[in-house]
Order: sequence, then structure tokens, then C-alpha cells
Amino acid sequence: MTAVSTEAADRPTRGETWLGFIAGFVLVLTPILGYLAPLAFAPLMGIAGVMALPLLRRRWGSILPLAPLLLLILWALISLDWSPYVTIKPKAAMENALKLPLQLALYGSAILAFGRLAVRSARRAQTLLAAGASALALILFVEALLGASLYQAIKQAIGDPIRPDLARRNIAQGLYVLAVLFWPAAVAAWRSGWKLAAPAAGLLLTAASILLGADAPILALVLGGLAFAAVRYGGRLAGLAFIPPIALYFAIMPMLTLEAARNGFFAWLHRLVGQSWDARLDIWAFTAAKILERPGQGWGFDASRTFDPAIPLHPHNGALQLWLELGALGAALGAVFFCWTAFNLANQAEENRPEAAAGLAALIAYMTVGAISFGLWQEWWLGLGALAACTCLILRRARA
Repeated sequence: MTAVSTEAADRPTRGETWLGFIAGFVLVLTPILGYLAPLAFAPLMGIAGVMALPLLRRRWGSILPLAPLLLLILWALISLDWSPYVTIKPKAAMENALKLPLQLALYGSAILAFGRLAVRSARRAQTLLAAGASALALILFVEALLGASLYQAIKQAIGDPIRPDLARRNIAQGLYVLAVLFWPAAVAAWRSGWKLAAPAAGLLLTAASILLGADAPILALVLGGLAFAAVRYGGRLAGLAFIPPIALYFAIMPMLTLEAARNGFFAWLHRLVGQSWDARLDIWAFTAAKILERPGQGWGFDASRTFDPAIPLHPHNGALQLWLELGALGAALGAVFFCWTAFNLANQAEENRPEAAAGLAALIAYMTVGAISFGLWQEWWLGLGALAACTCLILRRARA
């Protein structure tokens, strides 16, 4: 009887099996989408959230850390009242705004699902994460060497030919995916016994970024690595030390940008940097000046799109975009969310330092890329952030 009882206890329930399937579904597709279609991370995480909904009816109380995001979304919806984008494209503005609460619900559902993985499912997911990141690093490096010729061949085969320069740009987008997921994947690889996987993937990521002319993935990898090392060897206090810089980033970014433009620092940088960074400096200076005109309530949700060509779609800086569109309150809510996340990750170091280090490194990498590249509201970028949170939960559940 004892043996039968033990066997029954070890047998996974249908709910555990379903959650394990969701995790496997997401992680098997992650390297494929990272290579071929990064924009598909939005529907991927949305589908995962829908799949998890039936099992999470009584679990929404544990999503309290996302409360600042809910308030931010409510403020964004209110700001539609004075956004110039509503006047220009009312349908597009409403659709973009109404996507946000749906994304929060579905991505939040996916995160809760990963937080409930059974140990055996989490350990399988951990192996998939490590293998997927290694595979993605290798294919991106090969494509960088070949000038994205394999990618072009695939596009040609499916009847969607693409120019070589656009193919290289699309391949480079996968580097951002790998940079954000790198440190959770590194811990997963180490636990799986693949001691050289993380250093090899890091070298491949760096080499591919150099070949494709992408600076942000390297910067995200380096700053994420500093965060990882700080928490791994310094523990909770080292993690807490990242909170003031995060808060300052959101608080003073407009003033810092205005001062840099006023005192000639940007003019000096213009003589040193390439075309891409040169354009960013102009965008940031213009954005900071517009923030000064409406620092309180901002210009309204998606207002960045109305300042073309000075701002092409978005300011390429998350803090400046929050200030520009949602004013001081929006920037404060963004700061609260990221500081609260960093605080929780730092506290986790008391329980397990590698997990906490990987989580904070992923957060810093995500913020780094968001500070120089993508728009704050891009669906795939938000989906990738949710996936990064899921990978951190995999590490935690695999050790449970």
C-alpha cells in the first residue's frame, strides 16, 4: 500500500501536466521566434496566458507586484482625452490603448502559470531554456557571418523576399531577445551541467552584435553581467544598491538630457558617434524640450507618434517616453514598478543568490535596451519582458 500511495503522490495532476505543456510550448518556440519572428512574442505570451486562465481562477491575488502597471495603464487611458494622436488617428489610438489591459491580463496569467510549475516540469523547462538560448546564439552568429543569407533564403522560399540590409536588421533583433534572456539561461545551463554553454553563448552574442553593428545587445549583456556579479557575490545589499540608480533614471532623465544638450556635451558626442547614435541624441534633446512644455500631465498616450520627423514613432528611451506622454505621474509609476521588482529580486538573494542575480541581470538588461532602442508600448517588447519574468520563475520552481 505504501508503494502504491507514493507512486500516486508522485504522479503529476492534470493541472500540473497542462502547466508543464504550456512552459514547453513557450520555450520550444522561443529560439525559433527569436531567430525568425521576434514580433511574434506578443501572440506567443498571449496564447500562453489564455491557455493558463482556467487554472488561475483563484490566484490573481498573487499578482500584486503588477499593481503599478495597472495604475499606469489607467492613467494612459485617461490621457487619451488630451492626446493629439487621438485627433489624428482616433481608431489606432484607441486600439493601442485598449491592448494594454488585455496584455497585462494575459501576460500576467502566463507569469502566474510559470510560478506554479511542478518541480519536474520546471526542471525540464530549465533544460529547454538553456538549450534554446545556446541554439539561438549559434544561429545568430552563423547568420551574422553569412550576412543573413540563410534568413533571406527562408524568406524567399515562403514567397516573401527581403533586401539584404533589412534581413540583417531583422536578424539583429534576435540579439536583443538573447541579451534579455541571457542570464536566466546561463543559470539554467549551469544547473543542467553545461558549464561552458554560457561563456560560449556570450562570446557568440558579442561577436554577432559586432558583425551586425548592434551596440545595445553588448551594452545590455555587460550591464546585466555587472548586476549578476554584484548580487551573486554581494548578496541582498548589493541588489538593493541598484534601486537608487533605477529611481534616478526615471526621475532626472529629462533634466539630465536638457543639461547635456545645453552645456555642449551632446554637441561633443555628435562629433564622435555614428549615425545611429547621432540620431538618438537629436531625438532625446527634442523630447526633453517637449517634456518641459508639459511636465505635469504629459502630451497624452502615444503622442510621440505625432512629432515625426523629430521623433520617429517613439523617443528610443523608456523614461523619456513616459515623461513625454504621461508626465510626472507616469514616470513615477514606472519607477515604482521597476524599483519594486528590483527590491523583490534583491530580497530573493537571501534564499538563493544565483536566481536573484539572474533576475536582476535580466531586469537591468531589459531596461538598458529599453533606454536606447524600442518603444515602451511595443507588444512584442512587453511580451519579451513577461517571458523574462517567466524564465526567472522557472529557475525558482526547479529548485523548489
